[in-house]
Amino acid sequence: MQTTRVALQPDHQGESDAAKWLGIGETPPRSNLVRHLNQNDLAHRWNISPRTLERWRWLKQGPAFLKIGGRVAYRMEDVLSYEATHLRASDPTANRFFRRVP
Repeated sequence: MQTTRVALQPDHQGESDAAKWLGIGETPPRSNLVRHLNQNDLAHRWNISPRTLERWRWLKQGPAFLKIGGRVAYRMEDVLSYEATHLRASDPTANRFFRRVP
């Protein structure tokens, strides 16, 4: 018995024969995919303890989060928004140890 190999090439709309056969369809653009971070990922990103994030949730502080089936997830857009609202610029004139040399 001889087998025939068929190369699966995407058609003009970006959908491969395998995707059609499986009924998957075209994959959405990456910009439409929502990325989530778990508690450990976010703690690692900010170099803080995961326990700090637990405390912030209990105190109703920190970024917005989802709780699905007992698991906590942070949407990337909420994390970025929280980071943007807490962005601070250093002001050298506000530093009491800063002195101008004439």
